[in-house]
Amino acid sequence: MFEPNNCLIYDAHGSIVMKGKRVNNIYLLDLHHVSFSIHCLLTKEDDTWLWYMRLCHIHMQHFNRLNRKQLVEGLPKLKFEKDRVCEACQKGK
Repeated sequence: MFEPNNCLIYDAHGSIVMKGKRVNNIYLLDLHHVSFSIHCLLTKEDDTWLWYMRLCHIHMQHFNRLNRKQLVEGLPKLKFEKDRVCEACQKGK
């Protein structure tokens, strides 16, 4: 949960596991005072959805066209298929 001056990270049970503070428009986590062993901090998004977000939530057809015509340098060969709804796009509408 992001707030204007800090952020809170919850586990699957709803307990707060980490706190962060906002410094110059970036949220910093203090990992020195974590009460559990951190194995990995990783998002579960796949590459296609990460690129979708990086390209400002571009329409699926435009995403596939950019990929097919190789118009974006560094964009891996991905086929965007809408298998779920983007939460941010849904809220924006």
